[in-house]
Amino acid sequence: MEQEGIDPQWVWLLAGACLACAELFLPRRFLGWVGLAALAVGGVILAIFVPVSVQFLLFAFFLALSLGTAIWLRRRNSVLPAPVAAPPPRVRRTVGRRALVVEAIVDGAGRVELDDRIWAARGPYMVQGAEARILAVEGDTMVVGPAGRSRRR
Repeated sequence: MEQEGIDPQWVWLLAGACLACAELFLPRRFLGWVGLAALAVGGVILAIFVPVSVQFLLFAFFLALSLGTAIWLRRRNSVLPAPVAAPPPRVRRTVGRRALVVEAIVDGAGRVELDDRIWAARGPYMVQGAEARILAVEGDTMVVGPAGRSRRR
């Protein structure tokens, strides 16, 4: 009596192809690796006959191998945070200096004068004519705080 039905290698190959295709529609970076393991088992049993119990052991082996490869690739290709660039020398020389508030800092915004240039400023409330200490430079804006004493012009 002849056995009817689909050969096991085609089941593994079909399952692997379906899982790999499912990865295209459900990109979770997992189903493709399971599909790859199933395709590997299908390839092995196409070449040599293997009992069903060994097929499942092969699947477990190939699954562990493919997931290990996935984890290794993910760690190898992980994006590390970019190193924070040191501020340019001009900014380093500016931080800590004193500037004159030429437009009162109200609601966190105003203007200060430093080296005969007017700069946008952010900081706490400060009256016009007050002296401010530069705490940081963000683009073209000086972040300032009170310097301690007032200076009139």
